[in-house]
Amino acid sequence: MPEGIPYASSNAVAGTGLNLNIIGNHAYACNNLPASADDTVVLEFTTGPQYLVGWIQFNGYIKSNQPGVGTEGTCTMSFNGQRVLNFKTDTELETSAPHSEDQYILIPAFTSVVVTLRASQANADHIATVGIAGKLYGKVD
Repeated sequence: MPEGIPYASSNAVAGTGLNLNIIGNHAYACNNLPASADDTVVLEFTTGPQYLVGWIQFNGYIKSNQPGVGTEGTCTMSFNGQRVLNFKTDTELETSAPHSEDQYILIPAFTSVVVTLRASQANADHIATVGIAGKLYGKVD
């Protein structure tokens, strides 16, 4: 795969969006969403002939101009329609669930990846972010 070309769609290599972006043998994806009480896709892509070893991070819903205000949220990652990861954050109360979660991941080659977010309540002023970063290895023919 040529450097700087995303696996899917045409979002800019330096931008946010649904896709996995490739730079050499490194890959990343990042996006953000306002709080919705429905499952909402934040990342969606299919890996190519290499597998990815890296991290996913979910940063809970906050109102950026009022850091003490937030909303509970969940993040789910699926491979080929099968749920493989669940996160929960709570940015409303300082003593409950974490405000940010991260997890080591290995995404196989030729895998459809979907990451969804859901908030305990809809609030367009509360934004959550998700990022994946990793390195590509091997090549499956």
